[in-house]
Amino acid sequence: MKTVRELHDEAMRLANLAMVARHKQDWPQAEALARQSYEYELQAAELLAEGKESEPTRSILYRSSASLAYQFKDFATAQRECLQLGWVFVPLHLPFLVAGIFLSHSWA
Repeated sequence: MKTVRELHDEAMRLANLAMVARHKQDWPQAEALARQSYEYELQAAELLAEGKESEPTRSILYRSSASLAYQFKDFATAQRECLQLGWVFVPLHLPFLVAGIFLSHSWA
């Protein structure tokens, strides 16, 4: 079984490739890579138990997975990952992208 670090590192590798694809305006490839990256980041987050000893790492991983879900336009998943945080730990550097999920989309 892979470690949290290994899963996160693979997620970031794929996220970087997604960023390159977006820069090249290869939208389908960018979304596919973001989806793959999301899967690894979510696995990493789910390996950590809830509780103070796992913070802030666990919250950062869920926040990252929410941002990745947003990138491949799965807004319901992005919202679910944000809610997984329970807003117990909201860092001051919360990315505007994730914060914008709640401001720019209807969750009906």
